[in-house]
Amino acid sequence: MADAAVSSDVNPTSSTVASLVPFAELCGLLEKISKTQGNDKKKRVLKDFVDRWRNLHDDLHKKDSDTTMDSFYPAMRLLLPHLERERMAYGVKENGLARLMIKVLCLAKDSQDAQRLLNYRAVKTVQGDAGDFASMAYFVLKTRCPSRGSLTIQQVNEALDSIATNNAARKKEAVEESILFLLKNLSAVEQKWLVRMIVKELKMGLSQASVFSVYHTDAEDFFNVNNSLEKVCRLLRNPATRMHEIGISIFSPFTPMLGDRGSKGEQFDIKSRDVVEAKGYQPCVMVFDILLYNDHVLTNLPLRQRLEYLEKVIVPVDGRILLSQHKEARTNQDCVDALNDAIDNREEGIMVKDAESTYRPNTRKGGWWKLKPEYVGGLMDELDLLIIGGFFGEGHRGGMMSHFLCGVAVPEANGEEPKVFYSFCKVGSGYSKNQLREFNQRLAEHWQVFDKRKPPACIELASGFKEKPDAWIQPDKSCIVQVKAAEIIVSERFKVGYTLRFPRVEMIRDDKPWHQCMTTADIEDLRQKSGGKLAGSRMELAGVEEGAGRGRRKRHIAPRVQHPKLMARFQGADVSNVTQDINSVNFQGKTTFCILAEKTNVKVTNLIKTDKYDIVKVSWFQKLLDRGQWVDWTPSDMIHASAGTRKRFLQEFDQYGDSFTEDISEEQLKDIFHAMDHSGTDIPTMKPEDIAQLEEEYFSEDSPYGLFRTCRIYMDSYMIVGNDSTHIATSSLDLLAIELRFFGATISSRLDSDVSHVLVDKRDLSRLEQLKIVRRGCKRKFHIVTEEWVRACLEEGTLCAEKPYEL
Repeated sequence: MADAAVSSDVNPTSSTVASLVPFAELCGLLEKISKTQGNDKKKRVLKDFVDRWRNLHDDLHKKDSDTTMDSFYPAMRLLLPHLERERMAYGVKENGLARLMIKVLCLAKDSQDAQRLLNYRAVKTVQGDAGDFASMAYFVLKTRCPSRGSLTIQQVNEALDSIATNNAARKKEAVEESILFLLKNLSAVEQKWLVRMIVKELKMGLSQASVFSVYHTDAEDFFNVNNSLEKVCRLLRNPATRMHEIGISIFSPFTPMLGDRGSKGEQFDIKSRDVVEAKGYQPCVMVFDILLYNDHVLTNLPLRQRLEYLEKVIVPVDGRILLSQHKEARTNQDCVDALNDAIDNREEGIMVKDAESTYRPNTRKGGWWKLKPEYVGGLMDELDLLIIGGFFGEGHRGGMMSHFLCGVAVPEANGEEPKVFYSFCKVGSGYSKNQLREFNQRLAEHWQVFDKRKPPACIELASGFKEKPDAWIQPDKSCIVQVKAAEIIVSERFKVGYTLRFPRVEMIRDDKPWHQCMTTADIEDLRQKSGGKLAGSRMELAGVEEGAGRGRRKRHIAPRVQHPKLMARFQGADVSNVTQDINSVNFQGKTTFCILAEKTNVKVTNLIKTDKYDIVKVSWFQKLLDRGQWVDWTPSDMIHASAGTRKRFLQEFDQYGDSFTEDISEEQLKDIFHAMDHSGTDIPTMKPEDIAQLEEEYFSEDSPYGLFRTCRIYMDSYMIVGNDSTHIATSSLDLLAIELRFFGATISSRLDSDVSHVLVDKRDLSRLEQLKIVRRGCKRKFHIVTEEWVRACLEEGTLCAEKPYEL
């Protein structure tokens, strides 16, 4: 380090490397890394800096190398500010820094520079580095700060310590003094990187794993077990030193082992004042693993043995400390059954662990798997929500909307398009960077700055403008996104009063117009129906055989590839052997092209038996003469078709002779219907779901007679459940069954797997317990409701939530 040479005047025993290295050199390093292309090249730049630091450290501490506490930590805590645990929170973010800068620089609040700092995310200024507060601060400060700073890394750390300490003590004047000290003694470039260190988002284009790997091979693993940058830098000063054993000790935090899933593990805090004192809750510790026993580290033991230690050490106390329940699974079906039990119990999911797995902190590849209903396609209810606001991103998502505020419509009484939308959730995952960029381009021209002094009338947020977006969009200019989440939870931060837990975007619903998003009533019905959980069905192992894949594999023979060609119905007619004039059509060739016949006689019957010739009605030939041009055969023109012609007909016509590609006349349609009546085949009937879809599309507001179309109802009017021969003659449910049929319901006399509702008479509940036992064994749970549910649905004109009417 050219600027940090050790002079003869420096006392090596009292100096540190950080006190000799200018902060400007660290910022120059960050500038160079951010502008260098390629991860390997970036790491080489950083390695050169680390090597020079180590060389200076060796020169400075020749006499006390074994006892000195000096290390790379002062620089590391600035390179990885988001991992710093020793320093308290600064208590300021971008907006707070903007106000402090305006104050210490004596900027007028209405000045252009002050507005740039305060509105660095304004939609109209989102160009280039706009949206990045540090870059905007550099633009404002570059004419107001010295060209090169005079502070060392140690002095900057001391100033940051002062800011954090005084913020905790609520000494605003002392905080402002420290910031003023930094502004006066640092250049604009240094201020830019300092701001990023304070907000803990460095944006240098190098991950924490890369920074750790440059410093030491074992640095990241060691940090995962102690969460202390100071220990990592001090104990791994020498790159030749290796950490062969995980150093777990009591009262030393470490990053836990995670389940193998693409989302981060959830973290939460138990705040004694908010939870224990205010709400009267008592914390209960659920113990599921043990890593240290009488100073003996157990991480290298398999899980099976660690559980034996756990059962020997822990004595459960009801309501205070409990052992997590576990059971052994040997097949895929065992895991599926456990997940289905969790779904039935409205639990979040299950953890599947290899009994021989060792404990590996901060890894998802150690033999643990997290299974939740939302991870399995088809088990969760998806929600169609409308994007009503956007939040600017940071880091690699800077300069564009990275998170979106989703809302639901407030239904209009007369069924018109909704005019007001309530905020419901904030979503920022489920899409790639390219998908996000394309989506931003699609909505770019429609974003408007959200001004809480003049909020849009079509969007309502929670009181106090909680979760206020940076920009909003007119609903009719927006689009619907399909969102998947774990559950609906209570929240005061959104106008609906609820929000989604772990939401993520599944897809953009280009097939639905903006006004067909979910409504507040839909959300309330969904919440009541499932108690907030969105797992709508159970998991099944479809097409999976236990033990599949074991044994010797069979040789796979690749099928013969046939190159695609134009389908016959889209090819032109072959008229190479046909000549025509205005009055006749003449067939030429050495073989018989077809046989014309008026009716089926003995000769025609014999020709049909040979199955060699196409026997065509004379009426077809008459059409040729009348039109003066070639007309292709249709099934109605044929008395008998050869094998080749039948094959062509299968590609071009349905079984009743209706063409897939050609329009037909009224007379032809009548002939097709006549053929259907005399075909002797069973014409498939429409399913209730198909009828319901047609009713929704064409009679959504005109006809109430399809209200129960999607319901298959079993009437509890049989002495023996499911036995239609034991019908109760005087059952009051018989008239209700007729009424339900009138409104589209399907009445089932058997309690099969397709039944959605069971209707019982409140005056006769003798079979209720048996019905509940049957329901427990069903994969699809049916609702047990009373006549009041039917009356409520008829009165409201829609299917009501079953929960208030269930037994």
